[in-house]
Amino acid sequence: MTSYIRSSLLAAIAACLTSATACGSPGSDWVAATPAADQTGPKIHITGVVRRSELEGGFYAIHADDGVTYDPTNLPEEFQKDGLGIEAEARRRVDAVGIHQTGPIIQLERIRRRAADGQPSEDSAPASAPSPASKLADRVWMRADSTGLPGVMRIFLSDGTLVMDSCWETYRLSRWQKESDSTLRWQEDAATIRATIRSPSDAELVLVVSLGNGSDTQRYQPAPVPYLCPDMKR
Repeated sequence: MTSYIRSSLLAAIAACLTSATACGSPGSDWVAATPAADQTGPKIHITGVVRRSELEGGFYAIHADDGVTYDPTNLPEEFQKDGLGIEAEARRRVDAVGIHQTGPIIQLERIRRRAADGQPSEDSAPASAPSPASKLADRVWMRADSTGLPGVMRIFLSDGTLVMDSCWETYRLSRWQKESDSTLRWQEDAATIRATIRSPSDAELVLVVSLGNGSDTQRYQPAPVPYLCPDMKR
C-alpha cells in the first residue's frame, strides 16, 4: 500500500511539473486528479455535467456536451456533485472494462468547474470537430427505410438508456454505450449488438448493424411531430 501511495504521489508531482496550471498554481482553478492518470490511451478534452446514478450502488458519471457519458475512475470528491458543470482533460482507457456499463472509462488528468455562464474558460483547449456519435443522443430517430412495419424508433439517451419502440410491439429499455467515435453497442436480452455509425447529420442517421451472418444497414430520420401510430390489425 505504501509503495502504491508513493507511486501515485510521484506521478501527481510529475504532472505538476509538466503542466504549471494542473496543480492550482496562482491564477489557475485547475485541480489535478489523484491517483494520477496513466499516460496511455487517447487524450481527450471534456466539457459537461457531473451526474449521479443510483445503479450499482451509486456512482458519478460525466455527461459530456458531445452526447457521450464518461465513467471516470478518479473524480475528486469536491467534484462529486450532481449537476455540477465541469471542464476536464483525461485519458480514455480503451483497455479497461467497468462494471457500471454507462460509457467509456476515463482517468482524469485535471478538472475544474466551468465558468459561471456554462462556457469553458478562455484558456480551454480548442474544441474538436463533433464526432458522429455526438449527433446521436437525446433525439427520437424513426426508421426511414421500408421494413413493412410502421413507427420503428430508437432513442439513445445521454444517460446510457436506449428506448426501442414501434407501433406493433411493446417498448424495450436497454443499455447502450459508445465504443469509439463511430461505433456503439447495446444489449438485447443476452445478446450484445454492435453497429457502425454512417452519415450522421441532423437530418439522417445510418446504422450498419453487425449480425451473425453479415450486416444490416438501417436508415433513420428525426421523428415527425406530431406522430400517431396507425391502427394495427391484431
